[in-house]
Amino acid sequence: MEDRKPELKSIFKYASAEAFDKIFPSNKHVVFKLSLPKDFNDPYELSLTIDFNQPPDILACYQEVIGKIQQIPTTCFSELPSIIPMWAHYAKNSTGFSIELDVDLVKKELPEAAFNFVSYRDEPSDTVLDHLYKAARIGKFRHIGFLNDAVYHAAYFTKTKCWDCEKEVRMVINEKHTRIVDGDILIDIPIVAVKRIICGQKTANPEREKIKNFSKENGIGFYDLRIGRLSATPYFIDEIGNSHIFDLARNAFLKSKNQCENCKEPISQKEGSHCPWCKVEDHHRVVASSTRAFG
Repeated sequence: MEDRKPELKSIFKYASAEAFDKIFPSNKHVVFKLSLPKDFNDPYELSLTIDFNQPPDILACYQEVIGKIQQIPTTCFSELPSIIPMWAHYAKNSTGFSIELDVDLVKKELPEAAFNFVSYRDEPSDTVLDHLYKAARIGKFRHIGFLNDAVYHAAYFTKTKCWDCEKEVRMVINEKHTRIVDGDILIDIPIVAVKRIICGQKTANPEREKIKNFSKENGIGFYDLRIGRLSATPYFIDEIGNSHIFDLARNAFLKSKNQCENCKEPISQKEGSHCPWCKVEDHHRVVASSTRAFG
């Protein structure tokens, strides 16, 4: 785990509006789909373990270890609710929603659940290779144990850098806590672990009202995502109109100290009651439209 990572308090799952009824089939559980390592969407994940230009006995040992990696059900989250590519892809161009889970409550309900941040790199690991040589050439139990642990971490928690924008967190859970439906591996997490549901900026009003009502009925927080005009970082509006930003260092939402009275975007105190864009009035536009320089 990298030193920059905060204490993990919240994680986020992005989804399309069409998936809401499958994810929330009742007011008892939130349901997520899991995958096995062999089905992960980055085909290069296992190639990040070692440089394959090695002697035959080393590669044979590696092949033996890889072949014995346990296939444990895994589901993916993000450490941030404000990643625009995630809203674009998983939430269908910001028409869907994101679910905030309380990690401590998930662990309380599922003590065997293991969470870890995904690390991103494009080069093989020297550490894994060192363990591999010691396991193959020396063969002590501790070397084999170190190798198994290193390969497990590389297989489950490593991706190429092109995926870095996802800021991914993975949850690994024993299959005894899962169920199979139509070939899909599913896990039921008690709804008490859901802290908040966030609707995208383009979520259609019927779906938004449905999600908002569900949140209210089940004591779940509700936010709307907003793409601001002053910053590339999105902000969030709660049920009573207060704006918030997500602070990665604290892994938490923080209420804005100042916000525009009109659009609710966070602003600095010096801006007064309105952001610069909301200060533009009709007479400014008339003057601008009459300027010859603009044709």
